[in-house]
Amino acid sequence: MRGKKNLMLLVSESASKGLCERISNSISELTGLPIKVSIKSRAKKAPEEIIASLSRNELIVAIYSLIEEQKTHVILLLSVSGARRISEILLLQADMELSDEEALDALREFGNIVFGTLASELSRKVGGKVTYTIPEVVIDYDVAIIESLIAPLAMVKDIIEILEFSITSGGDEELDFDMLMIPGDNV
Repeated sequence: MRGKKNLMLLVSESASKGLCERISNSISELTGLPIKVSIKSRAKKAPEEIIASLSRNELIVAIYSLIEEQKTHVILLLSVSGARRISEILLLQADMELSDEEALDALREFGNIVFGTLASELSRKVGGKVTYTIPEVVIDYDVAIIESLIAPLAMVKDIIEILEFSITSGGDEELDFDMLMIPGDNV
């Protein structure tokens, strides 16, 4: 098992050397649309910095999974409008009204694409199988999500890595989402 620092380095390398391209390809294959995913910024921050920066009293969407072997918690954070747009893109229903259940299913699939690609990249780096839990989607105010998902994990960790991603589809608007990676107790 690798140490916390090494795992975070692997995730950083994966993000910069193929993760975005593979996520782009997966969504493009699924939808038939030209999708580009890129990293806008990467930072390592103290938990209290992240909690303070995320607390805006806004409704947001969180997609959560655990990279099991490394006990690393990964949380995707999206605006409600960005999550709705990603759902529309994945379901190819930009001009149709989506039900809430269809949108949630599409967001779980988006989580599967991102977490599955991340697990695959890590598998290649560590030379073994890396699995993740089925993504959970939570829609709530940022403060409630921070309190229930992020704060308990961050209380025992000194650093959280945060990546800000951008998704564009054939000249359409740019959609942003954040990925928080919080190492668990066994790393």
